Amino acid sequence: MTRHGSSNHCLRLPATAAGLSLALIAMAGCGATERPAGPELEVEDVWVRAVAVAGDAVAPEPGTGHPSGHGAGPNTAAYLTLRSHGGEADRLVDAATEVASAVELHRTEVVDGVMRMRQVEDGVPIAPGSTVELRPGGLHIMLMGVSRTLAPGDRVDLTLHFERAGPVTAKAEVRER
Repeated sequence: MTRHGSSNHCLRLPATAAGLSLALIAMAGCGATERPAGPELEVEDVWVRAVAVAGDAVAPEPGTGHPSGHGAGPNTAAYLTLRSHGGEADRLVDAATEVASAVELHRTEVVDGVMRMRQVEDGVPIAPGSTVELRPGGLHIMLMGVSRTLAPGDRVDLTLHFERAGPVTAKAEVRER
């Protein structure tokens, strides 16, 4: 689990009499009662679907017979759960990883009885106190042009960019499903 809190850099001190006095002094300098808490987010259960990259060969896109249009490798997806514990809304606006030439936020939806993926242009909103799941068949992070085989058990860095909280890097476990 990766936890990202507000930009308020106040110290957290023990609740003893001396600690409480020091905490009150530290909080007075931080303006803790004047500024609302920033977004406090947890990023949990981060994983990427396994994918094989055979040499320089490019696997065709399913149903097209043509290679993916991004980089020299196949596509896969990343999934995770976002939990907001703060009092402010935030938005997942972008993501990045060193194992793909392009990364986009996507939503799977049914249009005229056909399941399609659409890029989420305006990001993924995260309301205060809410949980947002990026999962197969729904919201997900598309990794396009994967540069190397991602085998079950591997780990890759996935950097999530939030509108308010900024960048948060999590270790994503590679899984079959």
